[in-house]
Amino acid sequence: MTRLAKLLHMQLAVLLALTVTSCMDADPFGLSSRRIAGKYQLERFEGGNYYLLKDGHEGSGGGYLDGTILEIGWDSDTIAAKRCANFRGDPDGWMIIDLKSDKLTGPVTEEVFRKSYPSLKSYDPETAWKKL
Repeated sequence: MTRLAKLLHMQLAVLLALTVTSCMDADPFGLSSRRIAGKYQLERFEGGNYYLLKDGHEGSGGGYLDGTILEIGWDSDTIAAKRCANFRGDPDGWMIIDLKSDKLTGPVTEEVFRKSYPSLKSYDPETAWKKL
């Protein structure tokens, strides 16, 4: 094989490798998310932001709750996440997921959340990440 042919093969191999890897998921091993319960996962995004993901839900960049997670808690029946909404016209607050019915409600205020779920322990997202 001539030197030019070897150079072209090498360039083709590099181009092919770059094309294949650019089509892959940015997190092929799932290292940026941890399962909370059922269909729901906590995602740690570059820059230190956390989002809640739901299997099969195509979001607009803010996860299932359309916002950054500020605090999160869960038990066998419920996931509750205090979010800062991506869209400033949307209210911030606690979003509640009933795991049995798969129903999402909220946002609710801090006061309503604490009265409705007094035994649900919540964590900042970094602490929650470590617990998962």
